[in-house]
Amino acid sequence: MNQLAVRKMEDFQKETDPKFYLQPMEDIHLHSNFDYNTDLTQNGDISNLFIFIGVGVLVLLISCINFVNITMATSTRRYKEIGISKVLGALKSQLRLQFIGESVLVCLLSLMLAFVMLTWMLPLFSNLLGVPLGVDFKGAWMMLVGLTLFTLFTGVLSGAYPAFFVSSFEPQRVLKGVWRPGRGGAQFRKILVGAQIAISIFLIIGTVIIAAQLDFIKNKSLGFDQEQIIMLPVRGTTLPKTYHAFKNKLLTESSIVSVSSVSEPIGREVQFMDFNVEGNEKTQFIKILNVTHDFVKTMGLHLVQGRDFSHEFITDSTSGYIINEAAAKALGWNDPIGKGINLSFRKPQTGTVIGVVKDFNFEPLQKKIDPIVMWFGGPNWYIALKIRPGQSALALKSVEQRWKEFVPEKPFTFHFLDQSIQHVYDKEQRLSQVFLVFSLLSIFTAMLGLYGLISFVAEQRLSEIGIRKVMGASVKSILYLISKEYIQLVIIAFIISSPLTYLIVNQWLENFAFRISWSPLYFAAGLLLSASIVLITVIGKGFAAARSNPAAVLRNE
Repeated sequence: MNQLAVRKMEDFQKETDPKFYLQPMEDIHLHSNFDYNTDLTQNGDISNLFIFIGVGVLVLLISCINFVNITMATSTRRYKEIGISKVLGALKSQLRLQFIGESVLVCLLSLMLAFVMLTWMLPLFSNLLGVPLGVDFKGAWMMLVGLTLFTLFTGVLSGAYPAFFVSSFEPQRVLKGVWRPGRGGAQFRKILVGAQIAISIFLIIGTVIIAAQLDFIKNKSLGFDQEQIIMLPVRGTTLPKTYHAFKNKLLTESSIVSVSSVSEPIGREVQFMDFNVEGNEKTQFIKILNVTHDFVKTMGLHLVQGRDFSHEFITDSTSGYIINEAAAKALGWNDPIGKGINLSFRKPQTGTVIGVVKDFNFEPLQKKIDPIVMWFGGPNWYIALKIRPGQSALALKSVEQRWKEFVPEKPFTFHFLDQSIQHVYDKEQRLSQVFLVFSLLSIFTAMLGLYGLISFVAEQRLSEIGIRKVMGASVKSILYLISKEYIQLVIIAFIISSPLTYLIVNQWLENFAFRISWSPLYFAAGLLLSASIVLITVIGKGFAAARSNPAAVLRNE
């Protein structure tokens, strides 16, 4: 294909070294991301899919850590059972198999419960992701097998360390009542809790930053009026032939301020065309918009030099061009008005710049503001209408009436420009919602695990707490004693997770040419929120232990 293209191309086209590429049909949905609206349809995004999977795995990891911690903690209550089993001849391998089997059984029961929950919650996930979801259990046997194997793997992985921990108990010391859990198990539990907190901090900071970036996108000035603009797609209708009569009819309506046309919906990607430019020997490829009279007025663009297309100058429709400041800078023009520029296919080459507009975001905020040329053409794609504030319903009624008058054979369709622009960021919006939901799930799951672990630790330390109270310790000092090691864990987890959070989230932010700046407040929010959650959880359980009656606790010592 490329060899044939080279033979057929004009010489000036060969200079840019264009190439043809082939793409498998099955790759279009998740792996296709062509510029300038050349994809067949709006596609999914494999990177977002990996993000969703990754966040789900993090929440599952928190749950596995909970399972390991609670199993290790509660196993110390079963030391007599384990000691007697070993005295009666139970091998380490049998004890390990028993505990791993219990873990696998819990996971399989969880899988069945998950299938029940799935049927209830699938509509919620469909709304969250903006994708219709459904599961055909009869026809999805491979998925069922895969989920079952994954569940078995999770069960084995979650139960492995507790199983090895339990099987190491010494029966003679256990049955004499002199065995106590070693520091190794406690330290390992702290490491796992720290990992939970680190994951939660990552999700909290990620949620805050994504929400801040989306708020920035929503409120950033794009350099044009996106409010009160109605876009009418007219390609494939007879309106391009009757455009001027249609426009004049619309301008008689009091609810409509101005009317123009444009080749691309503003706020989406636009295409290139090749230009002959004064002062440049080679053809220049520059992004273009095909517009008609009153476009600058309708879109609220700001002229910094020159003028808009005018009916008073007949040559505007054949040789007039308006550029943005970025184009003037890229072409090296300090005074662009009157400079020669023309589409390469137009003959003779007599085009000139008649106006310069202030830079505006004619493409999504993922892209920087590139040079652009607006040239006069036919109203063949979209008609743009500026309506008066507060008169949307009246304007739409009038436009629909005129549409039926001029195009009775086609249904009336339209969209508001600001809504169309926001649709460009639907993927980011869904990503924000997913991060928020999974952040709340991770926090809730971590709190459950932390509460269970603290309950066990507080129970083990009741004697110590009783002695401290007899020696005059206050409830406040005991709460500080119980909570300080967990606050230390939060700080350590924050120190570890912050650089990783910055690297991962900053990579996502780099997709935007216009983005928020990093601020210590984002990290402070993650630290304070996670510390507050841990403190509330610790104090909630520790308060009861701190207020326990020392006489009742020490009576059996």
